[in-house]
Amino acid sequence: VVKTVLSPQNVPVFAGRRFLAVAAGEDFSLAIDDQGTLWSWGCAHHGRLGLGDDRRHRPSPTPVSPPANAILFAPKVAAGRRHALAVSTEGQVYSWGCGADGALGTGDWEACVTPVLVVLDPATSVVCVAAGASHSLVLTRGGQVLSCGDNSRGQLGRRIDADLHGTLGSAHTAAAATTTATVPHYAGSNPRHRDFHSTIGVHPTSVLHRTVSGGYGGSAAAGEGEGE
Repeated sequence: VVKTVLSPQNVPVFAGRRFLAVAAGEDFSLAIDDQGTLWSWGCAHHGRLGLGDDRRHRPSPTPVSPPANAILFAPKVAAGRRHALAVSTEGQVYSWGCGADGALGTGDWEACVTPVLVVLDPATSVVCVAAGASHSLVLTRGGQVLSCGDNSRGQLGRRIDADLHGTLGSAHTAAAATTTATVPHYAGSNPRHRDFHSTIGVHPTSVLHRTVSGGYGGSAAAGEGEGE
């Protein structure tokens, strides 16, 4: 049964749990609790749920098994149209889902049905990730912005026409892919107490204690146990 939810409601499976981050894709949802567990639900196509398959939709939130070399997920997660990214407590980036246009940053266009490590310089520590329809952004602790994926409208910050699916490169306005750009400190900000968030345009001021959802329930993206 397809159900449309017109106002935010508690996700029943999450009763009694405390959450630190959420993200919403085109028809799937993600959340990370205070124990470092990543949960996903909704449409499984292209492996966007990270649960090991691309056919079985999940009408209820399901824990995602972290890769062997990632102990826990930090509260940093992002969802694109058909792909997702998360940051481990060690500052590494993992991606999964549709690899079209190189959005996963894994060096090819292949889909990944479970989280895979995005290879960066060993000295790079990541603090935040963001995802567009078919591109990805990574913010490093040193203030550099890395981008990959579809660049058809210049969304990678690069003056080149090809999709940048080889690696996550530094965002800049010149053609050379070796130049890095440092994210400036905005007026009034305190660089010692910067709070990094993975959702563009949303700046939460407190930790999430409850997870609520709303919207179209097709593929069970609302997490209420019903869907196609």
